[in-house]
Amino acid sequence: MQKNQSTPEPMIYRDKEYKCGIDVTLAVVGGKYKASILWHLAQDVMRFSALQRQFSSITRKMLTQ
Repeated sequence: MQKNQSTPEPMIYRDKEYKCGIDVTLAVVGGKYKASILWHLAQDVMRFSALQRQFSSITRKMLTQ
């Protein structure tokens, strides 16, 4: 029995085409903290201030951008 394998529609963000939602998320988050931020958010729902406390070296501006 064959599976119906249709290719998903590509997503476009800032005029660049992405085939995977994770790639789009990483493009949006960006920066050197992106993997750590995503890991913390995957563990639990966090308020902005709690997330900022996790990264003492990150500025408020860097976290919001």
